[in-house]
Amino acid sequence: MAAVLHCAEIAKFVVDRAGPISPSTRNPIRSWGRRRSCSGIEVQESQHLYLVNAWEAPENHTIAPASNVEGARGEHSVDASASNLEYHIHVHFSEEPYTALSAPLTEIVLWTLKEGSPRVKVEELLTDLMTVVNGIPTSAGMHKAGWGPVLENEKQFVVLIGWENMEAFQTAVKNSPEGRAILDQLDQHTDRLLRHVILEHDDL
Repeated sequence: MAAVLHCAEIAKFVVDRAGPISPSTRNPIRSWGRRRSCSGIEVQESQHLYLVNAWEAPENHTIAPASNVEGARGEHSVDASASNLEYHIHVHFSEEPYTALSAPLTEIVLWTLKEGSPRVKVEELLTDLMTVVNGIPTSAGMHKAGWGPVLENEKQFVVLIGWENMEAFQTAVKNSPEGRAILDQLDQHTDRLLRHVILEHDDL
């Protein structure tokens, strides 16, 4: 039986200044079959705003061009001027992304294949990494992890991991030599952009 895929839509913006996010901004696209709609400011660099929609199944969402997100962004106030859309992607996760998105802290990692690197090898390493991370007990502050390919770019992948807080993330990295070894291998084949976001959720 084929794995059930879950579609997550992620848009990342640069804003002129961080501020409270209007509820209307957190939910610019209203469609049947959406399981989560959330937004938040990046922990590492507060000028970055993320909008995320998670869909129950890929067929529930017809992929919209980036211009649609641009239009939705312009219709609402985020107490900041969203001056630049950095990326707008859709990811098919074989594991449900809802738990990671609902965690107090969500790790979003964008991996891009280096020239000449084997895609299959990276997929195997990401699968191994998720096995290690999902083996961390919930009592240690890990809320679930999953990965999937970016639909718009066959050289990119996204990992989502839910954490209780930044300390839980840092402790997990420190205490997992197996995980660090996999990350070292991944870094040989990919460029890694790791960020953490505190997401706020809409009522659907």
